[in-house]
Amino acid sequence: MKKKTCIFIFLALFVYLLFPHTRFAYYKPIVPRRKLTATSLTMKVGKTAYLHLQHSKKPVRYFSLAPHIASVSPLGKITAKRTGTTIIKVICHQKCYRCKVTVVK
Repeated sequence: MKKKTCIFIFLALFVYLLFPHTRFAYYKPIVPRRKLTATSLTMKVGKTAYLHLQHSKKPVRYFSLAPHIASVSPLGKITAKRTGTTIIKVICHQKCYRCKVTVVK
């Protein structure tokens, strides 16, 4: 009985070391982190730019803290209106991402 158990353990260890693709760590899924396409932008008055949250399949909401300086559409299109600095907040799955937008002449 002891000899059969030792042989079984030895064979299992041999197979485990011989075939590394059978290790459990190999099957760990790689999940990309969500991040914004830009964390800061400098724009001229009247110009537009797009801001997206990468690797996100959930619905995303965009907000501008100063819409009179730069407004943002529900699809992430930023429009520079007048000179100044504002923060664009992107909210996805109860997490907030920020992009600093500076508008110059």
